[in-house]
Amino acid sequence: MAAQVPPGLPPQAAPAATAVKVTSKTWARDSHDLFDFEAHSLTHQTFTVTKSMYCIRTGVEVEMFGERDVPPPGGDPLLRLVQREGGTFWVDKATPNSSSKKLWLVV
Repeated sequence: MAAQVPPGLPPQAAPAATAVKVTSKTWARDSHDLFDFEAHSLTHQTFTVTKSMYCIRTGVEVEMFGERDVPPPGGDPLLRLVQREGGTFWVDKATPNSSSKKLWLVV
């Protein structure tokens, strides 16, 4: 039996994939792991994540890497987005060791 398409949608339309929108705001100077509300030069980046990925910061740049990708040396692992079966996501520590930032510093 063929799948039925809801009225008003073209037959080739597929359901939208589940995704998480990730927005990062970083700055250059050290502020002791606190958000710098007085920073004038913020770097804004936005990512749409559709599968399990790691979020890595290098300087003021933030990048998303797949679970099998090799992040750049010297990068600071921030968090890991894990996609469960069924499409839902949850946030986890980037790495099991203590070099990963605490999640309260990330969120």
